[in-house]
Amino acid sequence: MSQFPQTDSPTSSPYYDSGYEDQRDEIEAALDHLSSETDITFDSLRHIEAFSSDTTATDGSSAVVFATTVDAVPTRLEQATVWVTPDPQAAGDAIRAGALDAITWRPGAALDLLVAKLSRLLSTPAKSGTNASEDADVGDGDAAVRAVEQIDDAILELDTDDRITYLNSAAADLFDRTRETLLTVPVWRVLSEWTTDDVREAVERARTATEVLSTEVSTRDGRWFDVTLYPHDGRLSVYVREITARRESETDQAMYEYLIETVGDAVYILDDEGRFTFVNDALCEMAGYDREELLGSSVHHIKDDETVERAEDALRELRREYDGPKTGEMPIAKLDVDLVTKDGQRVPCTDRMTLRPLENGSFAGTVGTLRDISRQRRRERILNNLLRATQDMVAAETPTDVAERVVDVAMNTIETTGAVVREYDPATDELVPIAVPETVREQLGDRPRYDADEGPVGTAFTENRVVKVDALDHIDTTSIDAGTYLPIGENRTLSVGHDDGDGFTRDERQFLELLTTTAESVFERVERDQERRRYEAVVENANDLLFTLDADGAVTLVTESFAAMLGTTRSALVGTRIADVLADETVAEHLAAGTDGSYATETDFVAREGLEIPTRISVAPLEDPDGDGVVVTVQDIRELRMAKQEASRQRRRFTELFGTLTDPLVELAFEDTGTEITTANDRFLDLVAVDEDELRDARLDAISDAIPAAVGDALDEIHETRAAVEREVRVQTDSGVRFYLLRSVPYQHDDGERAFVVLTDITEVRQQGTHLRVLHRLLRHNLRNQTTVILGRAELVRAATDDEEIESHAAVIEAAGRSLVDASETAQSIQRILQTDHVDPDSLSPTELAEQLRGVVESVVSDVAVEIDVSTTSSVPYDDSIGNAVSELLENAIEYGTPDDGSTIGISVTDRSDASVRIAVSDDGHGIPEEEWSVVAGDGEITQLRHGSGLGLWLAKWVADRHGGTLRLVSAGVDGTTIAIDLPTE
Repeated sequence: MSQFPQTDSPTSSPYYDSGYEDQRDEIEAALDHLSSETDITFDSLRHIEAFSSDTTATDGSSAVVFATTVDAVPTRLEQATVWVTPDPQAAGDAIRAGALDAITWRPGAALDLLVAKLSRLLSTPAKSGTNASEDADVGDGDAAVRAVEQIDDAILELDTDDRITYLNSAAADLFDRTRETLLTVPVWRVLSEWTTDDVREAVERARTATEVLSTEVSTRDGRWFDVTLYPHDGRLSVYVREITARRESETDQAMYEYLIETVGDAVYILDDEGRFTFVNDALCEMAGYDREELLGSSVHHIKDDETVERAEDALRELRREYDGPKTGEMPIAKLDVDLVTKDGQRVPCTDRMTLRPLENGSFAGTVGTLRDISRQRRRERILNNLLRATQDMVAAETPTDVAERVVDVAMNTIETTGAVVREYDPATDELVPIAVPETVREQLGDRPRYDADEGPVGTAFTENRVVKVDALDHIDTTSIDAGTYLPIGENRTLSVGHDDGDGFTRDERQFLELLTTTAESVFERVERDQERRRYEAVVENANDLLFTLDADGAVTLVTESFAAMLGTTRSALVGTRIADVLADETVAEHLAAGTDGSYATETDFVAREGLEIPTRISVAPLEDPDGDGVVVTVQDIRELRMAKQEASRQRRRFTELFGTLTDPLVELAFEDTGTEITTANDRFLDLVAVDEDELRDARLDAISDAIPAAVGDALDEIHETRAAVEREVRVQTDSGVRFYLLRSVPYQHDDGERAFVVLTDITEVRQQGTHLRVLHRLLRHNLRNQTTVILGRAELVRAATDDEEIESHAAVIEAAGRSLVDASETAQSIQRILQTDHVDPDSLSPTELAEQLRGVVESVVSDVAVEIDVSTTSSVPYDDSIGNAVSELLENAIEYGTPDDGSTIGISVTDRSDASVRIAVSDDGHGIPEEEWSVVAGDGEITQLRHGSGLGLWLAKWVADRHGGTLRLVSAGVDGTTIAIDLPTE
């Protein structure tokens, strides 16, 4: 980089380009000021065309170039040059080309920074040894430094380690420290945390880019500073200028301009000739002009001659009232005028105007605002019409009169092509026209009825909302483009047509809504008056328990049934004070006051002879032209109260049962946030690891660790499904492993869904079942095997002996063994039956059943006559188990019921009167002993001596039970025995 020769009187040649043409005078003035304050001598300011970058000054002269474009920077600068430019890129290019320094300065910007920077760069460099004192720092002979000291802005110099090597007095004042304490100190120890980050980032960018860089930073107390950094040879010159006032001014100006542009009113400024110098968007939109069309044009564009003349008179009056700049306040004129739009329409407005005075007492023009008051005037007209309509409607006596006034005021207030009021007819479920103006009838004919949910009228009625339709396809006319349909209370609608596709204005819609709301209240009043007259007639003959009171609490009307309940007459009750027939004085006072609105309560009436009758009364205000009061309906709740008392007793009984059940029991409540445990008995508490207080109202997921895992899984399933659940669970208790059958019973409670969960201890049953299965399998296996051995040995003995006695014993052994084998097979059949979870028999016709029975006989009987008689007409349930049961009964009949060679066994199938069918087996035996049958029938005890002579009857009984039937002993005597199975056919 070029350096200035150190001479006592440096000379500098200034140059400029066309970009600084308008600031030439200011630049020359700044250079003259700098020359007078320092020892720098400036040549005359010349155009940049006279600047030669190839010149190397040997006499100590330098150059200052003011250039706005990047193209003006030469490739190489040999002469000591300071490059001034508004373009940061041009400043960087100048530094790289060899400029002593580059200053970023925009045309029209303040000259303070420019003067300070040039003073430092072009003056004789300051001598070292600046840490002696302020007076030593600012030597009398150093004019450049003195100039810098006189600058109000802070100037610092930083070395390559960011240490402060120089600062002027303004910088020391800014940091509120002396220069001695700041010199050689890193700048980062001086700055606050608030500004350090922003400044550090700017310093790094300036050093990296080696170009002049400016940034704005703020302090914690709200002050703003413009910081400009000038990098050169790794060092930085820092110029700090406070811009708080400018920022505040810019903020205020921006806010002012924003408010002016966004304010709803139209704003304009006129010069003293009445021409627009400013208009905001609101005025352009209101008048229909573009901004360019209005600016510079006469106010006559938007005001006629009469309005302009009135405005000028008002402004002249303002000038007379203005008392000069003593107060600075200018009075405001307010006129009601018509703004003339571009298309010739007139918009009523309020014009607020004032003059713009100058300091010399003259005026620069007019400032004004225009506010559109057309809507306000329409609202006034609409409200006046609505007020008159309300007064007219109040005088109506029938709903039809009210409806006619509604359509009349609607058509005379807003721009509508027709209006119709319809009323709901519950008998036909239709909306029937009750008010149709004659003009509408002439144009459209008789208006139709509509179903309650038909078309837009039905939508407005059923959904109780305003409906707007842009295309009326159901109306054959070109004069109505759209329609609006409004509900009037719960029973009526107002249909309004209009020929503007955009529909009604906001004010017109509000008017219609106010009209329908007002009409609703009038309809209610008219209907109430009619209802009151009907009511009085009805009460005279009503059978309900009902009476009315006046404002003093005296009975005015009463039904015969209420008088009868109190054991008196209607004439005796009328005029009686209500306190005389009520047991509760407080209730009597509330009824007499009649200020509680509608409510219901329970109280006791006192009948004749002092009998108190519990009742529930419903009270409602009663508006009457002769004085307000209340109407009271009465419900005799003697039976209801007794039912509640019984329910309370039942609840107490349930609570006692809940607590005393031997099975663990818990109640669950299903809430939106999760499942809660509401109640648990002591048996359930024994299973979990928490006490009753912790368990009650606890969320299931919050105590899951305290509940046995198997029980917890089942409760989670109940929580997820909220349905009936049944499963077997295994629980480890202090007394060992226990098995429970867990079942849930969901039910609906007043507070929501709930469920009871019962755990039945099946440990012993489960163990007994296991034991029985083991014993059955062991005994049946051993019995069959050993019996087979016995039969084989008995046959060998009979074959190997001629001794009749031995042969007889062997025959007995063989018969006993075969009996045991038969018993084992019967037991196996019984096991299959008992282990079958579900029976699904076929339905056989009588012919098919007879064929099945013949098969059973052939498999059992060989030498006994068996007669089969199937006389039923029904379809009969039948499967293998029923066949086994018949086979067992048949075998018993052969063994015990055929005493003679000619004995006969009969099988009959007959219908029963109870929709069942009977399969009976009959023989010629003397019957079954009573003590044996009682065991099978369940009336006798199974003991060692009384156990039933065989398993066949047990098999038949269990088959009948499994099919929903009954095993019966029909007869047993000298004439023979009959055993039957009765089976349901449906």
